[in-house]
Amino acid sequence: MNVALLANSFHLTKTKSSNFFIDILKTWWPIEVIPHKEAWARLSGKHWDLIVSWQKMWDSRELEAFGADRVVLVPMYDDCPKEKLAWEPYRGFRILSFSQTLGADLRAWGHNVMTVQYWQPVPETSCTQDQDLKGFFWPRTSSLAWKHVKLLLGDTTWKSFQLHITDHAESETLPSNDERARFNLEQSSWFDDPLEAQAAVRRANVYFAPRRYEGIGQTVLEALALGLCVVAPDAPTMNEYIVHGETGLLFDPERPEPLDFTNIALLGRKAREKAIQGRFRWEASVPAIKEFLEAPSLRQSRPHPWIQFRGRITAFLRSCYRLLKRVTGRA
Repeated sequence: MNVALLANSFHLTKTKSSNFFIDILKTWWPIEVIPHKEAWARLSGKHWDLIVSWQKMWDSRELEAFGADRVVLVPMYDDCPKEKLAWEPYRGFRILSFSQTLGADLRAWGHNVMTVQYWQPVPETSCTQDQDLKGFFWPRTSSLAWKHVKLLLGDTTWKSFQLHITDHAESETLPSNDERARFNLEQSSWFDDPLEAQAAVRRANVYFAPRRYEGIGQTVLEALALGLCVVAPDAPTMNEYIVHGETGLLFDPERPEPLDFTNIALLGRKAREKAIQGRFRWEASVPAIKEFLEAPSLRQSRPHPWIQFRGRITAFLRSCYRLLKRVTGRA
């Protein structure tokens, strides 16, 4: 089969968050991984048996105009519509959902959807757990920042707390000097070596989720597999992995209140146990994913001449722009 995966270039080059899925596809077929912005330049002129669109919600007519025999959408909960009406144009496309919440909604709205839950491989060793609180928080959006997290800490005493800041927008919500002293807080920024970031997480025993919502939440899954107590907003997809008071702690980001951190070691162990079980279930579900991707399409491709023309012109202009940049750079 000729298979193409359309994916976010930032994920492909920086976060690598879609690599696990790409690796699975490569065990089945020789696939072509194409950044979204290069779709029309690289899809045109070739017949495709299957196109998998990762995260981006293309216009439904554009998906038809790609001309593939099958198109499967892989939306992410944190970056897709949540309303029934917005999904109506995609009726007939098959949808692979990594969110149980989204999958249940889509199924109720009459869509052809398969719901799966990904779990990362579990490392052989877990983080060392003790009752001395050691926190790690890397805010990735302004909607979940230090000003929210500090309200969760209450009067607890922290042996250490690492606040990892990589976005200048967070500078307005940085801790005060009193808070730095009170929570033994250390601030860091980008590490030269990715292994340093992993080591910083491993030094903690309480991991605070970086966003209000997740598509999959790879960093949260990593923390669960390491046996950390994960503190996360009570929202998808984190609340699909974590049971409050059993395998982690959940909170309302609109009304953050002090949490009970007395059983973090037990919560971390239970989280790791659940990660082991989850990884087993994920591996067992992989063959069914292949069957779902190979199934005949319920929606036919259509030419849509204007959309095809517009897409190809856009691809041509982008290639001209990149060429101009290279020429200018050498001048």
